[in-house]
Amino acid sequence: MPPHAVPPAEEEEAAIPPSEERAPAERRPAEERPALGTDLVEARRAYREALERYNARADEYNAIADDLQRAENGANPQHAEVLRPRLEGARNAAEHARFDAEALRARMEEVQAKYR
Repeated sequence: MPPHAVPPAEEEEAAIPPSEERAPAERRPAEERPALGTDLVEARRAYREALERYNARADEYNAIADDLQRAENGANPQHAEVLRPRLEGARNAAEHARFDAEALRARMEEVQAKYR
């Protein structure tokens, strides 16, 4: 054993240069933070996309409902029977999209409140 052994922890610390000696690319803040307002932009984008999904699902539901009404009024019960389950599926999809949009709207409003 050498006369003056350095404990491992001190060796590791010695291997890492102090922050002022590191190259600028190596200096990083303890926590990387997004630019001011990035979270708001992202929240608005997510809400906008959720609204677009909801509108697409609502349009699909309305188109199937129109087809069903025409089938029922045109005395085409076989086609109406095919459309009813599709209408129910489209209604469920629209409801889920609406719930998602509402949750993202609440998130967006929460983020907006930080900037007021």
